[in-house]
Amino acid sequence: MREGEKAKIKSKKKYAFGRPGEIDKLIFPHGYDSGEGREKITSKGVIYEVELVKFVPRTDINHNGSVFKQQLSPPVIKHDQDVPCDLDDVRFTITGTQDRGDVFEPFQGEPSFNLDWAGSLKDVKIPLVYQMVENMKRGEEAEFTVIAESLNNSAEEDSIRDEEIVKKIKDHDPKKNIYFNVKLHSLVKVEDWYKDGSTLMRTLRKGGKGRSPYADSTIKCKQFFHSLTDVCSADESGGQRDTDLLQLPS
Repeated sequence: MREGEKAKIKSKKKYAFGRPGEIDKLIFPHGYDSGEGREKITSKGVIYEVELVKFVPRTDINHNGSVFKQQLSPPVIKHDQDVPCDLDDVRFTITGTQDRGDVFEPFQGEPSFNLDWAGSLKDVKIPLVYQMVENMKRGEEAEFTVIAESLNNSAEEDSIRDEEIVKKIKDHDPKKNIYFNVKLHSLVKVEDWYKDGSTLMRTLRKGGKGRSPYADSTIKCKQFFHSLTDVCSADESGGQRDTDLLQLPS
């Protein structure tokens, strides 16, 4: 069904309340749970009148019912496929609470967990936070619902087992779900060229469509050079300075 749609759904007896051998497992509507009403509803089919008033689309990010993602605002680029990986530089903010209230309204209460992060994703040491951020896209905002049973039952194979997040939630109640609002403000992709940590490439701006140049191509490019010492001094002063950059011949 679609939001706002109203329909009548006819169900045969064997798919409704007349299923042989399973009647005792069914929950009967009020007025049909005993006596003449029960006998009537188990001997005939049923017609349901259903109206889908509203729904919230969510994604099961682990495919096991432990963490659900609901998009609140889309990425800045509609068809952007980039998601954070281990080496990437990210800036994100997270707030968390157990007192969510109405699931159809934005969370308005006082959060019991706050995190404002800028740096490499690999340095995020809280597994659940890492997992949520790696499912985000540049500029996207989303709400993640962490199911209480998955977070607290360490005996289950699908348990998240993240004690760090439990410690940081103020007055944590093991019977309540946790709701996180996550926004990925920026993402800089970092590629380890030789897979040994010796040479890292940060993509500052993507190019246009088409293939990359090959060995026989004629190219024109600009290159800038700065030492690691210059970068450190620039970062400490609050930004990169022009004097730290040495332009090489094209």
